[in-house]
Amino acid sequence: LFLLCTQFVQGIVDPDEQEKRLAWKYLDCSNLQDADNRPVDWPDFRRHLLETPYPANMERVFDVLNRLSAAGSATSYDEEARSCLMGVPAAFFYLTRFTLETMDRDEYGRPEDADVVRKATLQYSVFENYISALHPGLINAGN
Repeated sequence: LFLLCTQFVQGIVDPDEQEKRLAWKYLDCSNLQDADNRPVDWPDFRRHLLETPYPANMERVFDVLNRLSAAGSATSYDEEARSCLMGVPAAFFYLTRFTLETMDRDEYGRPEDADVVRKATLQYSVFENYISALHPGLINAGN
């Protein structure tokens, strides 16, 4: 089991050379332009995020996250993140931002509902989990 876990972590931390080449080559997910079998149209989602400012883009972010959760398994997020490197982290970034900015606060600016704070913490944790595995050069080149 330890060996299996070690290989799994190694694959996340250090993808093989082909995955690295694809990641650098298709940061905009243009390789998925005509992929009909994906739960999310990643090139269209990227265009929408570039063209639609926050918070007007949130309806589309919610749609993407609903499609991913409807895909049937917890691994669908990982599968889609392997296909479109920045798509899943971008969706969770905007979800976390929206949750933090729309939570009820008291007169001192402190959050009133601890459950909402826990929800935002979990959302940020998912975002951070995906984005922290990426080389900073990939993140800069993906913008």
